[in-house]
Amino acid sequence: MISFMAKVFRGFAKIFAKVNKQKQQRVLSSYSFFRFILFLTLIQTIAIETIQRGSMFSAFYWLAANLQIFVLNYLLTILICLFLMSLTGSLRPTVILSSFTLILLAMASLVKTQLLGEPLFPWDFLRIDQAWNLLPQYSGEITIILIFLGLLALGLMIAGEFLIPKYKASWLLRSVLFIGIVILVPILVFYRHTPLEIILKKADIEHIYWVQTENSMKNGFLLGFTMNLENTMIFQPGDYNSTEIGRIIEENTSSIAALSADSRNQPSIKPNIIFVLNEAFWDPVELPNVSFSKDPIPFFRYLKNNYQSGTMISPVFGGSTANVEFEILTGLSTKFLPQGSIAYQQYIKQPIPSIPSLFKANGYVTTAIHPYYDWFYKRDTIFPLLGFENFYSLKDFKDAEIKGEYIGDLEVSKMIASQIQKTQEPAFIFAVTMQNHGPYSEDRYNKKDISVKGNLSSQAKGILETYAQGLCDADDSLRNLIDQINQLGEPTAILFLGDHLPYLGKDYLVYKQTGYIEGSETKWSMDDNLKMKSVPFVTWSNFGVNIQHEGKVSSQFLGNYLLDLAKVEDNFIFNFTRDFAEKLPVFGRNVNIDIDNKTLNSLPDYLQMFEQDYWLIQYDILFGQQYYSNYIK
Repeated sequence: MISFMAKVFRGFAKIFAKVNKQKQQRVLSSYSFFRFILFLTLIQTIAIETIQRGSMFSAFYWLAANLQIFVLNYLLTILICLFLMSLTGSLRPTVILSSFTLILLAMASLVKTQLLGEPLFPWDFLRIDQAWNLLPQYSGEITIILIFLGLLALGLMIAGEFLIPKYKASWLLRSVLFIGIVILVPILVFYRHTPLEIILKKADIEHIYWVQTENSMKNGFLLGFTMNLENTMIFQPGDYNSTEIGRIIEENTSSIAALSADSRNQPSIKPNIIFVLNEAFWDPVELPNVSFSKDPIPFFRYLKNNYQSGTMISPVFGGSTANVEFEILTGLSTKFLPQGSIAYQQYIKQPIPSIPSLFKANGYVTTAIHPYYDWFYKRDTIFPLLGFENFYSLKDFKDAEIKGEYIGDLEVSKMIASQIQKTQEPAFIFAVTMQNHGPYSEDRYNKKDISVKGNLSSQAKGILETYAQGLCDADDSLRNLIDQINQLGEPTAILFLGDHLPYLGKDYLVYKQTGYIEGSETKWSMDDNLKMKSVPFVTWSNFGVNIQHEGKVSSQFLGNYLLDLAKVEDNFIFNFTRDFAEKLPVFGRNVNIDIDNKTLNSLPDYLQMFEQDYWLIQYDILFGQQYYSNYIK
């Protein structure tokens, strides 16, 4: 046996020696180098699109139908390879780095699309720390991909050693490549301001920024990604100046005094206001063709039928909770920001007008609660800028019960009640839960109190049952919170809702298997988009309130309800959003609904004027000179 193994090793040694001898002889000329790059990048481009589309057939079908777009993607791949060549000066590391990087990005975009319904964006690189932190939670979803990437890296290193020919670029060639690409890149990034825009329009190539999945699928991964690069920068509106900001503020502060005395007089009591943003809370009974062994949210349904309720239209699906928080707390809209960007991380740099700051100015103690890492989404930095005096995060939940993978919702209810109890002044509490965060693996809970029946795969059934169990716990936590508040006996109002619909498997697995939606996101109707963004909410109080908010409303308009509950006076931005919501209660990226519940494909002129004023004031608050501060107390 030993002699046999020795012969095998000697045989491999001879083979490697022969390959190494041939390898030493394979030194490319400059002409052959460029031919090699052209062939390599062609393969890379096809590989990227095969990954993105799920099959080589789909990639070639797209190539044949969009040859000009394919050529542009091909040219971008060539530029990436040549840029790496200018840095490394050697063909082998260029091949290894370019191939691994491009396939890694394509895989990342594929996974993000499957999880969140949107492709990879340039600004996603600002969230690498958070993606890394959440990676263990999604390990079951991406294990095969991680194994593939490991094998790819190994294969590329072996290929680099034994198969890829040698080529060393001269310093002159490297300098020419580097300078040429540095000059060319700004032209590509800012193509809208160059003659290239005209060329693309004539070729019927368009940046589909309003539906990013379609942008990536239609324009290809690299071209779609490149088109989004300019959106990492926010440009000043043409009519932005101090006079315009003053006009908008004056128009939206003078009417405050005209509000009826009944709605804006100083209340005899200052009630506690509690806002609970429950992770992925939604009503799964909306799913057709499935049934549950019991109602997963019976208490919420009781409140919905007996108290004031409505539907919030979320700006996101399956994740990016911080953007929902941003809209609710500031009255500003993510519609004006690049799709997929996170306002907390990218755009809030100084204190800005907000719901917490208004409550604070009216004598409230303002508290945020979130049982996760305080640095996630930069909440530890952003919450003080929004006017929160206290922030209780994961480190403050000592000996808290873990339900599944996160701190249970019941623990959050206990924390809320304890803050109410220990505070002499009225409290404004903004709580964001964590227990029912996706993904929903079948083995998440040791015991489930609810089961699902329907024509579902075992994977889909397991996902839905796990999600439903989390809803049962969320419903119990809401009941417990109200019981505790009743025991305290203080006047209190609670607004309870989810942040977005849950992520129920790759590529909307449960939604598609139940027939809730069909097809890819690019083929969804306006009604489909609305269904995937509609979250129920309910308001409970133990004192008399007369606030009507049934129907649909965008999240950036929801903050006004909190002010109404406490009879806290608006500032200019919330007075503006109040006026806007009375005309257009749903204002979002993919859907607009007017006061008559009519869906609008485009806004009429008078609403476009509102939209422009909205953007001007948001630009001034987040990016401009903060002229608004000169016009308010």
